[in-house]
Amino acid sequence: MMKKLFDIRQVRYPWLLVFSMVAFVGALYINRSCPAEFDRVGVLVYGGVFLIALLWGILNYAAHLQRSAVCRKFESVEGFVSALPVERQEKEELVQYPHDYVKDLEEGGKSHQQAVETAIGQFQVREITRMEGGLMETKPHYYLLGYAVIFFGIVLAIGCVNLAVALPFWVLAVEFMLACYGVGFAGLFVIYRLADIVISRK
Repeated sequence: MMKKLFDIRQVRYPWLLVFSMVAFVGALYINRSCPAEFDRVGVLVYGGVFLIALLWGILNYAAHLQRSAVCRKFESVEGFVSALPVERQEKEELVQYPHDYVKDLEEGGKSHQQAVETAIGQFQVREITRMEGGLMETKPHYYLLGYAVIFFGIVLAIGCVNLAVALPFWVLAVEFMLACYGVGFAGLFVIYRLADIVISRK
């Protein structure tokens, strides 16, 4: 669970996320430095930053979607079974059936590759007729909670240091940005979960 929580490699399009974060800090700094001029375009600037973050949220979710294993093409029985969204013990039990079927097909005159493709195809058809969810696979986005925890930890550390030493504004701007994005990641986890439920029912 901890590995899933702090697996930051799960984030897709990180450059877009970082750009939105830097742009947010930049907007806060400009707002502080030139409040009169910024007031005229402030809504547009913050709105643009929000839209970039929203775009990242959509693209990140879409990048994690993939077709169910029962719809993809595989070169081996092992590859097919390993891709099934079931527990390890169940995979070990499932792998024997297609292997036996492959052996029967080979004895019937088919080549090994033809036998593998036929066996996987038959198994996929059977699973499609039995499956209750959709043809898209979704995975829990625990890494979003991990990012939220990391960001809140940094915010707490900066807050403690700021109590002892007056920190420059740009550091406080980063603190505020991390707090906002930490809340955003936690909220996005809930939104992703709701989207997963909707997709699984289709």
